[in-house]
Amino acid sequence: MDALAPLKLRNPALTYPHTSMPRHHFLLVRASYHDPDVTGMEPWKRQWKLEHASRLNEKKKKEYTEGILNSVAVDWIKNALKSKEGKEYKPDLMKLEVPPQVVTSDPDEDFIPVVKVDGNFELESAQVKPGKKAK
Repeated sequence: MDALAPLKLRNPALTYPHTSMPRHHFLLVRASYHDPDVTGMEPWKRQWKLEHASRLNEKKKKEYTEGILNSVAVDWIKNALKSKEGKEYKPDLMKLEVPPQVVTSDPDEDFIPVVKVDGNFELESAQVKPGKKAK
C-alpha cells in the first residue's frame, strides 16, 4: 500500500507539482499591545495563523486580519488585563507588527492557530473535537 495514499487529493491543482502533499496556505497576523501603565517598557506580542487562506485577495486579507484583531486578539488582551486591577482594554494600543502575510509553509509553533466559524474567528483550541462533548 502506498504510504502517501491518505494524503493524495482528488484535485491535482491543490497539491505541490512534485508530490501528492496538499498545498496549505496560512494567513499570518502579528500584533502587539503596548500600554505603558500595564506592560511597562515592552509591548505584549502575539502571533496567529489561519490555515486554508489560499484565495485571499487584499480586501479579504484585510477583512480577515481585522476579524482576528477584533476577536481573538481582543480576548487575549482582556484576559491578560483581568489580573491588572482597574485596567481596561484600549483599542488604539493594539498594533500590527508587520503587514499580514500569506505563506505556503507552516510557521513555527509560536503562531496560535485560529479558525473561522460561522463568520467569526476563534482559537482552534477552543473548538469541540468530533466525538467529544462541549464543557
